[in-house]
Amino acid sequence: MHRLRRLAAGRLRQSELDILQTIFDTATAHDWFDTCEYSREGFAACLVGLSQRSIRVQQFEVIALLLAFNEFRNDMSFGQRSKLKALYDRPTPA
Repeated sequence: MHRLRRLAAGRLRQSELDILQTIFDTATAHDWFDTCEYSREGFAACLVGLSQRSIRVQQFEVIALLLAFNEFRNDMSFGQRSKLKALYDRPTPA
């Protein structure tokens, strides 16, 4: 939750963060999801970005799972992984 709250920077209500956390947990629990920290951070950032569009919760969950499956798989190529790491491997504030 801390990750999503930090990335949302106060733009989302607690109920919205709870929904995002459930979707995040569902996607990252799949064995195809790359569990590296930069994949988790990248997916969380994508969820926060997507949440700012007016999409119904059920549609949002489907879109989020497809995004995770497409962009954050554990079998991605070295080039994809390098790009992802460069985008999302940022130090987390204490």
